[in-house]
Amino acid sequence: MSVKEVIKYFKEFYDNFDEEKALKLLKDLELDTSLKLSKMSKGMQEKVQLVLVMSRKAELYILDEP
Repeated sequence: MSVKEVIKYFKEFYDNFDEEKALKLLKDLELDTSLKLSKMSKGMQEKVQLVLVMSRKAELYILDEP
């Protein structure tokens, strides 16, 4: 799956997912949305995971090892 496909999946799965925020965060982190997750380094994958979590409109975020 590419990062763009993951964004689409999260948007469909979570009602409180903010796609615009996710795309902005990815741009700020200089991550290419056309890249496949399997081709990314572990650090890049973790950045994508953090973007996905932080793009949900939650009242509270609990992060393990922030």
